[in-house]
Amino acid sequence: MRLLLILLLTLTCNISKAQGKDESAALLSRFESRFTAMDSLLFSSDSHTATYSDSIDIDFVTTERVEAIDRLVDAEISAMKAHTGIDFKGQLYVRPGLVGGHCISVDPYYLIERAEEHGVDAVLMKTGRMINNSMADYVVKHCIDLLAAKGKHIPSSRVLLLGFTFKENCPDVRNTKVNDIYKGFRQHTDNVDVFDPWADAVLVKRAYGIDLFTEANQINSQYDAVVLCVAHKNILNLDVIPQWKTADGFIFDVKGKLPRNVADYRL
Repeated sequence: MRLLLILLLTLTCNISKAQGKDESAALLSRFESRFTAMDSLLFSSDSHTATYSDSIDIDFVTTERVEAIDRLVDAEISAMKAHTGIDFKGQLYVRPGLVGGHCISVDPYYLIERAEEHGVDAVLMKTGRMINNSMADYVVKHCIDLLAAKGKHIPSSRVLLLGFTFKENCPDVRNTKVNDIYKGFRQHTDNVDVFDPWADAVLVKRAYGIDLFTEANQINSQYDAVVLCVAHKNILNLDVIPQWKTADGFIFDVKGKLPRNVADYRL
């Protein structure tokens, strides 16, 4: 576990160096000198779970940062992985997206608190949480910018969100970050609909105040922006998704799972 955390720190510092912030040596030195205080924490099962969740949390951050760099050079991380057969993180291959639920998005806070009790400033962990918590705002801003670039009148634009649960092929809506996307769009337009065949419409209405479509045939309108938020298999298998966008609308794929000839943009 100690080696895993050091490797994660090294990788993140390398990403920072690629962005012109050469701080890896200083951070590694500080991390090593203070790791003794953390050793006792990692022996407990609760700390092990929190550390595992935090490593996945950082996996998402690293993927999102590398995706951002790849866009600048017109490359794609999934294509690179398919070509080389290498998982660049060496532990768990994840795609950019939303990090919600009650495990990966929560457990790191316990580890951060315990670290700070022992005098360790868990900068990497806190930064990972900050970045992942901001992804919903990033998606909304990107889509609003695209609508504006197409000359759309934002307050009258129509948006359809595909998926509402916190992860794919699962009915759990606790701490779903799709709700943050929904609220973000509602700050710009009242015309936001949500479709999720896995979620309980009654529960979503009671917990979030959102009227949910659970069947594809309930969608009888076209939208200026269709946003794939959760990659449920029975959403990905739908052939009608392109028909849900207007002639000059777009499909934005948060998870990078739709075929390239279907999605107009990806995160």
